[in-house]
Amino acid sequence: MIAAVKKAISEFILFRKIKNTASAQVNFNKFFTDSKKVLVLTSNDENEFHFIHEVIDFLRTGRKDISVLMPDYKLNNFSNKDRLDIYTFTLNDISKLGLPVKRLMEVIATKKWDVIIDLNRGESIFHGAITGLTMAPFKIGFTKRNADRYYNFQLRQEINPKISYGNLLNSLRMF
Repeated sequence: MIAAVKKAISEFILFRKIKNTASAQVNFNKFFTDSKKVLVLTSNDENEFHFIHEVIDFLRTGRKDISVLMPDYKLNNFSNKDRLDIYTFTLNDISKLGLPVKRLMEVIATKKWDVIIDLNRGESIFHGAITGLTMAPFKIGFTKRNADRYYNFQLRQEINPKISYGNLLNSLRMF
């Protein structure tokens, strides 16, 4: 019961701060090929974390400046040769309500990205807040509860994560 109350309070706070992205009209014609800077939010699911490498390899073929936001304990999954801007967060960067703390949001808000890709297939108020509070014109994520508030480009989730991430890459290739 306490978890449900915390979630409701955090969603209330977050929804007051962000604008509804579904109401803004966006032209998706060549949005991905014209973009230069991309922020990738990694998945919380340990079993799906390896799919981020497929997404990053795809982004490299498009000559994108890639930034990655991930928990600090997953940093060892990347080498220095990957040439990524990596932003890490710890449990101290997540408030008791599950939202990012002000210090982390200030760091993220100083950066400008053309596209944000949230690789979380499950609900995450933390990643939703990062996506919703940044000023990127294109925000991509998987369908989930309240996803319309965070993303302006949503992909349907499949039971098999490999298919879901494959659909993401195929969708990006179209643009």
